[in-house]
Amino acid sequence: MRGRAIGWLVAAALLTAACGIGSGDSAGSTGPAPVSGPGSARCPIDGLPEGTVPAGFATAWVLRCNDVVRLVPGEGRWWFRVTERADTGIDRLLAALSRPDEDSPPGTVCAADGVGASPIALVDAAGRVVHPRLPRNACNKPQQQVNDAIAALRFRAVKATRLHQEQSQQSIDTGCGQMWIDLNDEMLTGRPAAARMMWPKVPASVLICLWQPQGAGQPRLLAARTVAGTELAGLLDRMDRLPAGKVACTVPHHRFALIEYLRHGGFDSAAYAELDGCRRILRPDHTLGQLDEATATLITRLA
Repeated sequence: MRGRAIGWLVAAALLTAACGIGSGDSAGSTGPAPVSGPGSARCPIDGLPEGTVPAGFATAWVLRCNDVVRLVPGEGRWWFRVTERADTGIDRLLAALSRPDEDSPPGTVCAADGVGASPIALVDAAGRVVHPRLPRNACNKPQQQVNDAIAALRFRAVKATRLHQEQSQQSIDTGCGQMWIDLNDEMLTGRPAAARMMWPKVPASVLICLWQPQGAGQPRLLAARTVAGTELAGLLDRMDRLPAGKVACTVPHHRFALIEYLRHGGFDSAAYAELDGCRRILRPDHTLGQLDEATATLITRLA
């Protein structure tokens, strides 16, 4: 079930090289880079045209842009755009940037692509900016000399701008990971099946996370609770007797629940239930059952 959801945290990992990965991954132009006007030294910089450092451009400092996730106490996890500045070690970088591209002989074997480096820009004393093209190796990646020179720079953060929320504080506190999206399309691929045990082994406890779709972006977490004992036994008795679900139903729902099997301190298979609308439930084995109103109400009350 988790594998079928689009993970916000996974997406976050791919965006760590934010402000653009193009400065390390695209062929770019080999001509002189245009010089942006005074006061243009700010993030993001990936939209600036790349090129070689123009003759006579006197670099005073190096600008780097990073998008990172940070925990804000009491407010959850947020993406921040961090502007960084380095004032020393510039000569080594300029020497590396002046290197020619390496040839790529026939039969060159290259490693699979990964996430590119955070983009950098050169800034002069007047605040004018150049976005340098990084010399390429035989695999059309930044040369090691360039990577080493950038790594040797002593960057310091000068500004951090909050962008958008990655995970709410309620999601963190309850354990209801905010990676979930509304899985309505998943219902269309589920196979209707008659009553069966929701899980092959009866769980000692489940976590019920009650969500509200928001149309775009992350769903809103309405409530969450761990259920065990007689409450869980009553819930499982109902869920294990649900009939086959209706694939053809298109009535929209406004609330859904993830019922996650808690095991060994972590999560196992989950059931996804529409609490109104078509009132279907996607079992962990990817079969469809049909919720009745009483069971949907019980799930809501337990959450």
